[in-house]
Amino acid sequence: MTSFFGAAPTQALVPSNQQVIVQQQQSVQSLQDIINNATALTASVSGPELFGDDCDRVVAQLNQLLASLGVGQGYYSAGQQPFVYTPNNIFYRLKAVGYNRLSKHKNAHGLVSLILASSPSNFKTDQGQMKIVHDLGAILRASKQPAPMLGLIQQQQQPAKPSLRVEIKSINAHDEQNTEVVILAKEAGRIIPALDLYNELMQKANELQQQLLCKKIAPRVEIDPANLENYLRRPPAGYEEIWLQAIRENPDSANLIPFPIQGFRELSQRKKMQTSLVQSLHAEVDDNFNRLNGFHRNIIEAKNKYIQIIQKQKSLSNRLLQVLVMQANNQRHGQIVDEKEEQLQSRLERMNFLLNGPEKLKEQVTTIFETIRRDSSKLEQSAKENVQTGLCISQKEMAEVRRCLFTRQQLVENLVSIVKQSVDVLKVVEEAKSGSLKSI
Repeated sequence: MTSFFGAAPTQALVPSNQQVIVQQQQSVQSLQDIINNATALTASVSGPELFGDDCDRVVAQLNQLLASLGVGQGYYSAGQQPFVYTPNNIFYRLKAVGYNRLSKHKNAHGLVSLILASSPSNFKTDQGQMKIVHDLGAILRASKQPAPMLGLIQQQQQPAKPSLRVEIKSINAHDEQNTEVVILAKEAGRIIPALDLYNELMQKANELQQQLLCKKIAPRVEIDPANLENYLRRPPAGYEEIWLQAIRENPDSANLIPFPIQGFRELSQRKKMQTSLVQSLHAEVDDNFNRLNGFHRNIIEAKNKYIQIIQKQKSLSNRLLQVLVMQANNQRHGQIVDEKEEQLQSRLERMNFLLNGPEKLKEQVTTIFETIRRDSSKLEQSAKENVQTGLCISQKEMAEVRRCLFTRQQLVENLVSIVKQSVDVLKVVEEAKSGSLKSI
């Protein structure tokens, strides 16, 4: 910030409203009025002619102090009206230059800023925000009907744009007692341009003041380059010496624009705006952090519910499988054994007898293995004698015998397993037959 009190570090003050700085139109004064005011101001602070002695010097110093503060009246000549000092005089010292952020929104975005004379806490609830939307929608949709004919009852106002809807984009604390609300309006799904919405709201400024305590309306649109250049080229009154310095020391000329500040009241106001903006940003960060924690808790709860659902699904699948098995068994138990099943049963019984019957295959194989284990020494002695007598079996024949015995052993084992399975099936068939007989 640059001021008459000396160079200070450059500081970018970004107000919450981010409004485009538009130079206010000044009242047109005649050349003679300008010369008279400049002459009176110069005479009051440099050479008043009241007493004709050193008292005039004291009066001049007092007038200089008043002019630097922008208050009071300065007497400079007998018979002349005193000059009224305002903050707009060139000797005013309590002024500086800050920076506002340029808006990057287009007219098609449809954003308009409203400054409401109400505390920001009134709009933190959904009820307060819905009141803004309802009142703005009613004001914008309303249209004045033509005057009724003589003798007829006056007609009520009817909505001219029933499809118009108002949306709130953001709510920021302007200061402790004022709130900035950024809105846009849609009609039939189309966003109304910002300048059109601004003109419509300006026509209904009285209704906005009465219902919403609206103090100021400004469109959120990007300033035209020609207007921006004209604004920078023409410094405000009394800022000629520091305006160019503020332009040179602009920390971000693409996004920031110089803005005049007069007096401690405006400086305090901007300080409050900046503090409110920082607090609002901190509140939004805290709110987002709390929402993230809530989302994290919801994710954990969803995972737990998902695990419970998977477990229930497995339990239900197991129960369903049991029900299907029981139903299939019940269907089988209720059926009569046919001729093919009886033939299968008889064949299985015959195979079981051939395997497990007395002096049958299984018993014979067991006897052979016991004989081999018991008389292994005699068999070895007999084999040696056969070798000596020339009755020895060759290695090739021995391998063939082993292969044959191994194959027969596998066949026997497979046959035994088949017989066991057949016995189990036979038991099931017998149980089914006994159950069907009992039911009969």
